[in-house]
Amino acid sequence: MRILFACLSVVLLSACSQLQFTSMFGHVKNPILSHPLSEQCELLPYDNTESVCNLYGWQSFAYHSLLQTKAEQQYILSQLGSDFAATNKRLILLTHSFQKLDVRQHAAETMLEVAKQNNNAFGQFFYLLANHTMQAIQSQKSAQTLEFKVKELMQKNRVLSVELKNSQEKIEAIMDIEKKLNTN
Repeated sequence: MRILFACLSVVLLSACSQLQFTSMFGHVKNPILSHPLSEQCELLPYDNTESVCNLYGWQSFAYHSLLQTKAEQQYILSQLGSDFAATNKRLILLTHSFQKLDVRQHAAETMLEVAKQNNNAFGQFFYLLANHTMQAIQSQKSAQTLEFKVKELMQKNRVLSVELKNSQEKIEAIMDIEKKLNTN
């Protein structure tokens, strides 16, 4: 049963990311709201159980948080309390790209701890979210490093271009002097 719920979590998470992509093209308007579970799950417990409605609730929250603006996310963060659900919703929101890199990193590490403490589908879902965030952070860090190296190389290129131009001018001056000496 746990494996089934884990598979469901993985499938729904990957479907959400792919449906977000397809929704840009108009194929799917809102996959979470039109999902059959949205009608069956009147109550989303937002706890650490493996219930289908609980997992649907967490996946729905994660999906909708991706669609929010920075201001909307900040507002939700300011309204969250300190209970279990609020703490974990905060973690999800703090892993998004609107946050600073170190905040995202810390939130993802904390999500990994939550995942380790919950050896069930809820924990696996949080593990997937945290792992995805860690990979995104690593990619962003790699991109920043490469961007820095490119800027550094461009600066070296400018210096070498100036040196080359100066060397060419000196060579031309020497050649002019040589021509004058040969004509005299």
